[in-house]
Formats: sequence, structure tokens, C-alpha cells
Amino acid sequence: MSGERGSVLVTALVLVAALAGAAVLLMQQAEGARLRQATAQEAGQAELYLDAAEALAIRMLETDRRRGGPDHLAEPWTAPFDLAADRGRIGGALSDAQGLFNLNWLAEPGRQGEARLALDRLTAALGLPSTTAARIARRIAPVQGNRTRPLDMLDQLYIDTGLGTAELAVLAPYVAALPASVRLNVNTAPLVVLQAVLGDLDPAQVAGLYDSIRRQPFTNSEEFVGAVLVLLDADDTMEVTTERFTVQSAHFILRARASLGQTVLTRETLLSWRDREAAFAVAHRRATGR
Repeated sequence: MSGERGSVLVTALVLVAALAGAAVLLMQQAEGARLRQATAQEAGQAELYLDAAEALAIRMLETDRRRGGPDHLAEPWTAPFDLAADRGRIGGALSDAQGLFNLNWLAEPGRQGEARLALDRLTAALGLPSTTAARIARRIAPVQGNRTRPLDMLDQLYIDTGLGTAELAVLAPYVAALPASVRLNVNTAPLVVLQAVLGDLDPAQVAGLYDSIRRQPFTNSEEFVGAVLVLLDADDTMEVTTERFTVQSAHFILRARASLGQTVLTRETLLSWRDREAAFAVAHRRATGR
């Protein structure tokens, strides 16, 4: 009998151990499910924070638009923001997309040759291979009479041109993909972009012009064109007209960041002015990190 009781006891202990193991497993699975659900909820809330950053940026731009005047780098919209939000934070910074070299100028009739020379100068100044500009040009403005193919987003360059990510990382801060008719805002353009588009001027002359803009932005494109014409030599062939330049912008880039708990999301959004609605709206957005 004692042997039977011992066997029953062992069996009972085995069952208890098995049940305890199953209980631990169920608890681990439940905790894992809870954590996954919490993470998903955090991510969803962080996405809403990014939406709020876009709404705030739009309000800043529309306030500036109502104020009128030229767009330049000493205006309130250029200041980054960082705000507390519930259990997280919302941050962001706006930049002027029209201060960048618009790659779609390569698709604009009557401007393709000029734009290609400017892109060559830009890529050379950035230390990129001589083939970089050629690959981009072939993507946007194919030879042999084929139709132009303007870019909708810079991401298309990764797919269509064969450029390496390192090349594009160097180029991306200085270029944009906007409608071909969009003009360059000379008040917000980086020095290297101004030097690329004003190729007939000596780089030192452009640097002096750039410094002057930082001290006193131009109030209209006619003033800028007049300043450039003064610097040009009589035999320079560069076409300088107000059709190429502006001091007011309708396209801005928002780089936003949202954090909540262990979740951090980043997003890049192009905000464009729409005349029909008389308001800024999201043209496109892309997640840049998670």
C-alpha cells in the first residue's frame, strides 16, 4: 500500500508541476499579448501626435501667409518646436522646399539645358561622382524625344536611377521634387544651390550675395535679378529673369518626431499651398523611422 501511495504522490506532484508550468506559460503569453497591444496602442497614439505636428505646422504657415511679405529664414515658422503631449512629446521643424534645387526643372520645356548644367555644378560641389547628374537627368528627361517623367517624390530616385544610398543621402538635403514651374526662393536657398543656378558668377560673388541676403532678404524677385545683373560681365550668357526666381514660397517640408513611452516615430511631410482652398494641405508624407 505504501508503494501505491508513493506512486500516487509522485503522479500528483508531476501534475502539479505540469499545471504550474502551463500556468506560467499562459501568464507569459498573456503578458506578451498585453505588451504587444500596448505597443500597438502607443504607435497609434504616436501617429496621432505626428498628425498634430502637421496641423500645428499648417497653422504656422497660414499665419505667416496672412501676414504677407517675403519668406526668409528669420521668420517665426523657421523655429523648431518641441511640446509636451500627454505622456509623450511632439517635435518638428519646417524648411522651405522652394529654397532647394527642384529636380523637375529638368523636365521644364526651355529650361532643360540650363537645369542640367546647374545640376552638374551642384553634384560636383557636393563631391558626388560625375555620373550622378547624368543618371538623374536620364530618369526625368530621357533623350531621343521620349516624354519627360517628372518625379513625384525623391524616393523614386532609389528605384529608378541606380544611385547608391550614400550618394542620395548627400544630395537629398539640397534637392526637391516639385512641379516644374515652381521657382527658386532666393531668400531661403543654401549657398551651394545659389552657386549652382548662378553658374556664370564667380563663387565668391555668389557667397557675397548670399551673405547679403542673410542680413537683408530681398522683398521681391526684381530686386534680386537687378543685384545679379550688376555682377554679371558683358559677355555672360546666363539668362536671369524673374520667371526663374521668387521670394515667396508655397511648398514646405515638415520633419516631425513623436515619442510616447518606448515608441518613437518620425515623419517627413510636404505641405503645399492650394489656391482653390486658400490653405496649406498635405501633398505627401512618408515615415522616416520607427
